[in-house]
Amino acid sequence: MANTGIIKNQAAKNAAVKAQAANGDIAPAAAKTTAGILNAIMDGEGYRKRFNELMGERAPQFISSIISMVNADSMLSAVVKDAPQTIITAALKAATLNLPIDPALGMAYVMPFKNSKKIGNEWVTKNEATCVLGYRGLLNLANRTGAYTNINATDVRE
Repeated sequence: MANTGIIKNQAAKNAAVKAQAANGDIAPAAAKTTAGILNAIMDGEGYRKRFNELMGERAPQFISSIISMVNADSMLSAVVKDAPQTIITAALKAATLNLPIDPALGMAYVMPFKNSKKIGNEWVTKNEATCVLGYRGLLNLANRTGAYTNINATDVRE
């Protein structure tokens, strides 16, 4: 029974911290980390709900793979500081196609790019991410159509 009181007390403290952070009174340490930023955006802008609709019970695994992928790549970590929603929308594109974003599988990649835009008279460079399909992902999508019985993929060399 003592554990129940501790859990309720901790839940009350967490709720108070979240309320203070929402008011801008404090910035919790978790919000400063890459995972904290991505989780805050997913919860605040309804992306987590969209992942649940698309992926079903696999959504938490897919979301954790996004966070792992960003933590492993310093360029994607830079994107989190400039435009974190581009990482999530790129991952959503891969989820819509039912392709994993694990780089080792080669199906779909979330790639960081430096995007320059002219605002007024100045060029502003911003790190953004986009979804790029790998050849294995393209083969997978083509095979799913049922229009192909066999597809050969080879490398192109001069």
